[in-house]
Amino acid sequence: MAEGPPTRERTNVNHPFDVRPAADHDANRLAEFLNACTLVHQGIARSSPEDMRARIHRDGTDPALDSFVVRDDQRIVGFAHAWRDDPDEVKFFARTHPEEQGRGVGALLMELCEHRAAHVPATRITTTTWAADAAGPPLLVGRGYRPVRYFMKMEIGAADVPREPSWPPEVNRSTLAAYPAAATTLYQAWSEAFAGHWGQSDESEVEFWNERRDSKIGAAFPFDPTLWLVALRDGNVLGFCLCEAGTSEGTLIGRVSEVGVVPAHRGGGLGYALLVAGLHELRSRGAKTIVLDVDTENETSALRLYEKVGMSAKPAFTIWEKSTE
Repeated sequence: MAEGPPTRERTNVNHPFDVRPAADHDANRLAEFLNACTLVHQGIARSSPEDMRARIHRDGTDPALDSFVVRDDQRIVGFAHAWRDDPDEVKFFARTHPEEQGRGVGALLMELCEHRAAHVPATRITTTTWAADAAGPPLLVGRGYRPVRYFMKMEIGAADVPREPSWPPEVNRSTLAAYPAAATTLYQAWSEAFAGHWGQSDESEVEFWNERRDSKIGAAFPFDPTLWLVALRDGNVLGFCLCEAGTSEGTLIGRVSEVGVVPAHRGGGLGYALLVAGLHELRSRGAKTIVLDVDTENETSALRLYEKVGMSAKPAFTIWEKSTE
């Protein structure tokens, strides 16, 4: 996202804060800042310094141009960064410290991100708010954004995980660690399973592995091939349940990152079997709680699948959009 000068100093918001770009040496303090935000609004701390380094460099962005750290007397009170997601869309992520809301930090971050986005040709800008953060929606509505998608957080306690069902005939279960040759057909299966989903852009195999493996080194919820479950027939991946685990406030949390079945093999219980297998694997690692996020308008009946295994739902976050045309 490098087209046009950033002209950082130009903003219509009067403020008493120090604003500068994020840098790699900020990673520890940014992780502390974002964990303070997610603990209040999501009940989980899930960012490591490596997560923050990956965040400010995501998709080839330049932190010197595309990120903003807002400080008050050396304390980080706000953080934002922007990036191009596809040729027509610029995304930004902006968060205010929960103890600093009401001071204009959010308005300042939004102004900075929109000003940066104005130098990059795009037809729309998108961002997110957490469901528990009541301060974000009025600010976004006031600047012309509209909600376009709602996501739920699904959760289940380790003691409530159901028994594993029988697997469909002639389908073998493995992990990516045990069968690394599945990597190529896994990407193909993932592409088929999520083809046509809302917000799904064409993602190359290189981009797929960079986001889920390469950029997760040192992450709070790192890539672990022993937690990537695949359903196989004749060496081809028919479905998958990609899981990860990390510690939040001293408690091991399991997370189902993605679960999917190729269209030709849906309806036979494979998705249910994969999901329950993933829950069992996370529980065996010591996870006390297992979570995942789901689009409420998911067209593959994912929400019903998660409810079937006993997961409970509560609002997680909203995606907002604003046209620049």
